[in-house]
Amino acid sequence: MVAVPLLVIGLCLSHVGPIQVDPDQARIEGNSILYALLKYAVFGRWLPGDGVDVDLHPMAFAGWVGLLITMINLMPIGQLDGGHVARAALGDAHETWSRRLHTGLAMFGLGVGGVMFTAAIRAGHPVWSVKADDGHTLTLGAVSYSLNGALPWLVWTAMIGWMRWQTGEYHPPVGDTPLDPRRRRYAIALLLMFFLIATPVPFRPGL
Repeated sequence: MVAVPLLVIGLCLSHVGPIQVDPDQARIEGNSILYALLKYAVFGRWLPGDGVDVDLHPMAFAGWVGLLITMINLMPIGQLDGGHVARAALGDAHETWSRRLHTGLAMFGLGVGGVMFTAAIRAGHPVWSVKADDGHTLTLGAVSYSLNGALPWLVWTAMIGWMRWQTGEYHPPVGDTPLDPRRRRYAIALLLMFFLIATPVPFRPGL
């Protein structure tokens, strides 16, 4: 995966600085398990934390985007690569598991949004955003903050639902031959990779 070495090199070229809290100017990129571990390996601390985060070098940002795109591609539902692998590994049971995962995507998005809403309220933000007379956001609202976490998952849920409505199934059959043990191990490795790079909140403003 080219994104990982690019990300490591980019992090070495980056520096740690204060988090911008202006929601009109700053967006914090989301953490995955792998991304958090790489930041810890380079900077020796868990980030973001204590009001600071990595100010990403363009190469690091490109690597991070590569991980995000790979995560979407490896999602084990639908008709991208993750769906292909899951359909081959699970056979006809894939449709049953896809229905469960499809519902789970929406529930996960609502859960992430709820956690972010609670965090914003506890940080002293109002429920709704307050705008200044010139139209710029003056105070970030908890609802706007939570939508940064919920919307990506709800959009993916809607897109997968639309594709299933178009074809009548989550993924067409790929053959009747079960995967051999070696290919099944590859499928498990791809699933583990998905969890390592899964990013619950791709972007969010600073609180």
